[in-house]
Amino acid sequence: MEVAIIGGGPSGTIAAIELAEAGFEVHLFERNDRVLKKLYGTGNGRCNYSNRDLTPDNFYSLHHERKFLLELLSVQPIQKSKEYIENLGIYPYEDGRGRIYPHSLQSASVVDSILMRLEETGVHIHTNMYIQQIQHDGHRFRLNGANKKFDYLILAPGGRAYPVMGSDGNAYKLLYPYGHSCTALVPGIGPIKVLFPYGKELKGLKVEAKILDENHQFLSEGDLLFAEDHISGNSIFECSSTISQNHMSKIYIDFLHDMDNVLLKEELKKRMIQFKERRVEWIFSGILHKRLARVLLKSLGIDLKSTCQSLTPEQIDAMVFQGKSWEFRIDGPGGWNQSQITMGGIPLSEFTDHLESKYLKKLYCAGEFLDCHGNCGGYNIMWAVTSALLVAKDIIKNAKLKI
Repeated sequence: MEVAIIGGGPSGTIAAIELAEAGFEVHLFERNDRVLKKLYGTGNGRCNYSNRDLTPDNFYSLHHERKFLLELLSVQPIQKSKEYIENLGIYPYEDGRGRIYPHSLQSASVVDSILMRLEETGVHIHTNMYIQQIQHDGHRFRLNGANKKFDYLILAPGGRAYPVMGSDGNAYKLLYPYGHSCTALVPGIGPIKVLFPYGKELKGLKVEAKILDENHQFLSEGDLLFAEDHISGNSIFECSSTISQNHMSKIYIDFLHDMDNVLLKEELKKRMIQFKERRVEWIFSGILHKRLARVLLKSLGIDLKSTCQSLTPEQIDAMVFQGKSWEFRIDGPGGWNQSQITMGGIPLSEFTDHLESKYLKKLYCAGEFLDCHGNCGGYNIMWAVTSALLVAKDIIKNAKLKI
């Protein structure tokens, strides 16, 4: 029996391997000039493919289909996906935050392992193939540009994130003629636009920070990078999806998370007395980056040229509060070009618990194309693999073939 797979990312390639191993003739169609192009850049080129904390709590449906998502993850446990990747020949390395990479810290290690298995199993790979139409004659599928028909069709073309990689969102339209819909799509794991008047002054500055939500509850921590109209960096990437999904209007940033309020206040008061003749712009020297310190003082209306002894107790309190809990107003998620994943997609409720379409038999979907996304930290690759294994197992079962 013959299977067509649209999309040569992790979902498409893993499904192809599983089905080819089971005896199917598998044809993989990829829009780019090679498969797994996006995976090369994952985790800054190191491929953070999994995580120590691999539980269903780290996966979400943007449009409130979490109950069904949890049912899917009970059918195909997410932990099996980590084992699957490592059984392809990947030796794991776990960093101090529980993120799991190939020990080589090279995405190419994971990509090469998948490519070798595709070759070993005889998967037919068709690159530079932009599938813009699918047809079903009541029994089999046909794709534009393909000279044959297929018994099964899997759509795993990705979402809208990183359109330069070919995932521009046009593939969603392939399913509309068959009764499927698509939710609103939101960029995830990327920059956050902020209404911040000092972006030009801080552009390019990278600092360590702790991110807090509207209720001053912890979201994430790590490096933070300023741009003219947005903020990014690991601390933002880790919480940007949460910010967008919960429609937060503001966040608070702690730029001095290793100092509590009391310690910071005492230090500033000591400096105000000990170095009373120095300019105020110096008072954060050795505590905050100079550019950030100047902007902080300006944001409070404090004259940078005044002396430390001129500071009032109220100004000291304001400086402590701003350094520890600076409010940033949210202006929406960053653009698709800078975001790593798509939140939203084809609703899970339109599929069975093995991701077969409820509207057209033998049509399946997998990966980012569906309304499922994970936290930053390897979870989205795990969803890609898990959904691919779900699909492949069901096709094998329905075709009454054995692995």
